[in-house]
Amino acid sequence: MEKLEIILSLAGAALGLFITTVTFLSKLIKNVKAKKAAENMLTIANAILSYIEEAENFFSYSGEEKKAYVMTKANQFAIDSGIKFDSVKTGEAIEEIIKLTNKVNSDKKSSSKQVLQIQNTSIETEIPPKVIISKQGSRLSADLNGYAK
Repeated sequence: MEKLEIILSLAGAALGLFITTVTFLSKLIKNVKAKKAAENMLTIANAILSYIEEAENFFSYSGEEKKAYVMTKANQFAIDSGIKFDSVKTGEAIEEIIKLTNKVNSDKKSSSKQVLQIQNTSIETEIPPKVIISKQGSRLSADLNGYAK
């Protein structure tokens, strides 16, 4: 009877150790795969930037044609680098980069040079869109609306 208790005790401990080991290994493998996929996507995303810059020089192409060009170049880069290519994630990355560049470019346009008229004298200056300049007597004042003074 004592031998049976010892055997059952050892079997219980071994089963617990086995389950713990299997759980640890499955999570480790899952995390290694996720890390590899993230590294691959980052590598492709870095390559995409130069392809988007190239595509922007094609003035006679539409936006969809430029995106197709970038997707083709990214796919070729992935093949050459031995990286698994995910067209959905790559397309989303391209769209995000394009949205960011469009936002940056529109911000630059909105803070373009403006001309102030002060007693028949024109002053050309860079004014952020939230700055309000007013004339109080012979003195100018600026309300910076959150900008550093």
